[in-house]
Amino acid sequence: MSEIFLMCSERSGSNLITKIFDAHPDVCGPSPSHLAQIMVPNLWKYGNLKQSWQQLTQDTLELFQLKNSAWRLTLDNKMIADFAEPGDFPSLLSAIYKQERELHGKQHILLKENQIYSYASYIRRYFPDAKYLYMMRDPRDMASSWKQGFAIRGGVVRAARTWKQDQHGYTAMRHEIGADKVPCFSYESLLQQPQQTLQHACALLGIDFHPDMLNFHQKQETQSSSSVAIDWRNIGNPLMQNNFNTFEKRLTQDEIKFIEYLCWDEMASLGYNPIYDRLNDSDFIELEAQLSAVEPYEKPEFMTIPQAERERRGKLHRKITEIRNKPHFIEDKK
Repeated sequence: MSEIFLMCSERSGSNLITKIFDAHPDVCGPSPSHLAQIMVPNLWKYGNLKQSWQQLTQDTLELFQLKNSAWRLTLDNKMIADFAEPGDFPSLLSAIYKQERELHGKQHILLKENQIYSYASYIRRYFPDAKYLYMMRDPRDMASSWKQGFAIRGGVVRAARTWKQDQHGYTAMRHEIGADKVPCFSYESLLQQPQQTLQHACALLGIDFHPDMLNFHQKQETQSSSSVAIDWRNIGNPLMQNNFNTFEKRLTQDEIKFIEYLCWDEMASLGYNPIYDRLNDSDFIELEAQLSAVEPYEKPEFMTIPQAERERRGKLHRKITEIRNKPHFIEDKK
């Protein structure tokens, strides 16, 4: 059994590729749980994990229960106690992942956890046999999708900054692991040449390509996931082969120029060509200020999302904020 960690920015096909692999008879691809993304960078706040274990596991349990999409695993305090000894958080994570893939009757599990590069040393230490999959998308199309997303906060400015940071983190992590060991492909190649792209990725992961991967949208759990969150609705459809290079219709010239200036070098290294000459520095600073001034944090369209989803997202956001703002655990020195 092996964990496969996905390296991919938000709004770059991360949910799509997860469900494509979930359709493989040997790979489980659940929707994100946020467990590693939120808990691992904040473990230091819990001090001695043996002493704070009850608090740590309660936060982990609540976070798991608030995820946006269901897993087959129904986690509770008794299961947590069975999964790991007090203080052993890596074993708890590993047991959760193992239990979920076993409930699907599969050998591997593909995990979408955002910005994994920020806690890569932890994952590589405690999951030494893990494998990785890196997928990128044109930052202009990614930002366009981000801008149009109802639930994701911010717009083009936030999206472009995230994309730039992510590519730095993911490419550095990939080279530390060994570029020849980490499948790397673009969202665009997945749409245009799906079978060839997936065959190459599977070969590097050490699994056989299966044609069911191309029929991912027919799986009942994929259909269920597409209806749970409004920004996941497209994963219930077949691959949208022409869903790229649409940014010129959806973004303003100023937004495109902003993205191209900010991501110029990264775009060049990944094969994405600009359509405008690069701005000079002073013009970029002025443009960034203009776009930032009108960029909403929470979009008006968020209020059109079904109430149940808004309430679920609100609870999840509050729990994540609580964990991130948690004061350091004071150890008992007795």
